[in-house]
Amino acid sequence: MIEVNLEGNPNSPINNGGLIFNHETLGLQYVKLINGHATVNGGAIYNEGVSTDKSAGYVSAQNVIFQNNTASQGAVIYSELPRFHLYQTVLRDNKATGLDQSTLLYSAIAFNDDSTSGNASSRLYGLKNSTIFNNTGYITNVRDGMIINNITMIRNNAGFYLQAPKGDAYVSNSIISENGSKNCVFADGDKTQFINNLTKTSDCGSGNSTDPNIEIGSNTLLAGELEGKCNAAPAEGLLCPYYLPEKQFLGFFKPRLLMSYQTLSDSLIVNRGRVLSDGTNITSLSSCESVDQRGRTRSTKELCDIGAIELVIDADSISPVGQDILYGETAKFSIADQLADGELLPASECESLLGKREDGKAWQAGCLQIVQTNTPSKGTLTLDQEGNVTYVPNGNWHGSDEFKLRVMTTITRFSDSIGNRYIDIPGKIVQDPPNDFESKKVKTGGGSFGYGMLIALLGLVGLRRFKK
Repeated sequence: MIEVNLEGNPNSPINNGGLIFNHETLGLQYVKLINGHATVNGGAIYNEGVSTDKSAGYVSAQNVIFQNNTASQGAVIYSELPRFHLYQTVLRDNKATGLDQSTLLYSAIAFNDDSTSGNASSRLYGLKNSTIFNNTGYITNVRDGMIINNITMIRNNAGFYLQAPKGDAYVSNSIISENGSKNCVFADGDKTQFINNLTKTSDCGSGNSTDPNIEIGSNTLLAGELEGKCNAAPAEGLLCPYYLPEKQFLGFFKPRLLMSYQTLSDSLIVNRGRVLSDGTNITSLSSCESVDQRGRTRSTKELCDIGAIELVIDADSISPVGQDILYGETAKFSIADQLADGELLPASECESLLGKREDGKAWQAGCLQIVQTNTPSKGTLTLDQEGNVTYVPNGNWHGSDEFKLRVMTTITRFSDSIGNRYIDIPGKIVQDPPNDFESKKVKTGGGSFGYGMLIALLGLVGLRRFKK
């Protein structure tokens, strides 16, 4: 099922499977499942069947949004076995309403003993490269055979319910924070393996002895509200609020490199993919995913970023900016979405890195430099800390001013050489004279002359048709 939106009725009387009742192999890509409601199980999807059934259901979801789905149990998916795989997916605003261990992604029974280890090594079951926030109920009951890897799971009213007594379940390389009173609740006898997660260790434990969990401590989680604008550097906050860029399907919480960091190793998120003490990789079951939620390649398995998003300095993602204006106008636009995952370096930091400007003027945000390309400079440009640009032309010239905005970001500042600390954003201002052309309209009213002329013209049309 590709590029489909399914929207349900919050007052639906359906017992199981508010939007989909599945007992086969169900593949979802670029799908929105919204407002699904079941009175009992499976607000969005009910996945039927156990491994002994010929038609045991399996759900694969990639680039899917689950939003505002409700059920007593399994508000997003109720599965008789944990036969589901969610990848590059967003779960938000869903609600499991049951009174006893109500869960969004619920597995009724575990895999049998003979199949468990094989299920884990296949990596076919679980939740990866996904963003989960603002939900009600446990996110999932983690069973043997499941892998949770590279997810960002924050600000839900509950965390994981862990019930994997054989130790064949893995939670790794994830950000798990501020999920109700406890990020993790363990069933008796649970042996889920926690590897290299950013969390509150008093909730989720210290984790694997070689690659332990990372204590989040008193660090501010978000630079702003849950959604919307990200507070600019030097504001605190490990993540930007949830944001959906233009022309993208899924939103995300972007990691930040704070101004208090002296080196990349100070970050709790970036480059925190671990290696064992003897230099070999951690087990393949807990390696970072090869790409992030956006499909961007992760740098290396040893130095990946934990959570759903990998910070990537990608020049190909930078689009030209600018504006067309008329004489007497000022151009205003933003470069905030063209900073290759970074934020503008505060102007106060520029002098210590680069010294004083050659022209004696004060540095602007991003240690801005304007590099002319195909034209001489024809105006004055200012840039604020949030990426807003104001361009004032030097008079009423007709044509274009073409240049590059060369800026330094909170990511590029860690590059070894000064030359690599900048990114270039193509810019172009086009200025034209006002359009003084006035359309000339034929008057059809104002007396008998106008109406008479109209009737005469219509008569002529009729005469020409008649002659044919």
